[in-house]
Amino acid sequence: MEAPTGRTRLAAVIGSPVGHSLSPVLHNAAFAAADLDWVYVALEVADGRAADALTGMRALGLGGLSVTTPHKEAVAAGCDRLSDDAAALGAVNCVVPDGGELVGHN
Repeated sequence: MEAPTGRTRLAAVIGSPVGHSLSPVLHNAAFAAADLDWVYVALEVADGRAADALTGMRALGLGGLSVTTPHKEAVAAGCDRLSDDAAALGAVNCVVPDGGELVGHN
């Protein structure tokens, strides 16, 4: 994996706790295998701060966001649009940008 640059795309998992997550190891290995200039990190987001995390996703231009406890329902409420599955469940485990919208999936 090369060092990140100003062109490197960022994706993350949010949760609390999230420090134990293996997602960064798995996703960064996949990005490297696919020769993508992406980095995936785990971000600790306190309970009740999911809306702030979505604001941060928009402001920073994150390429994707994985969502774990305790944020799945709050993130669903904060997305611009939900997939049919996410809407039926009222929960989101993945957010992707689509144009100017954040779309929640499950």
